[in-house]
Amino acid sequence: MKMFIPKLGTKLRLTKDWEFTLWCEERNKSLWDMKAGRMGFDAIPHHSRRLNNASVKLLYNDEFIIDRVHIRKDQRVKDSVTMKGNVQHHGSFYRCRFWVLLDDFNNMEAEVY
Repeated sequence: MKMFIPKLGTKLRLTKDWEFTLWCEERNKSLWDMKAGRMGFDAIPHHSRRLNNASVKLLYNDEFIIDRVHIRKDQRVKDSVTMKGNVQHHGSFYRCRFWVLLDDFNNMEAEVY
């Protein structure tokens, strides 16, 4: 297995559709509203949001830039990667910014471009 921790600003393009868990959190609002397939982010009561997540699929050729990598000792459940980029939805590309847990990020198949 080849290891790779991307630098901030690294550009990635999906080489295969990628399915992951998206958490209902303010920083994920645009992607939640686009891809969660559930009630819109603003319709979920604030106190209930942290209890909600959705399985989301992003598509081959979606492109991202690594915006933040958060890894802290003894806080594994909070390890995450924040990305911004272009996501396909109903035949068009839309800009969004979102984060995923590190384990989900490591299941992504992508190329650096």
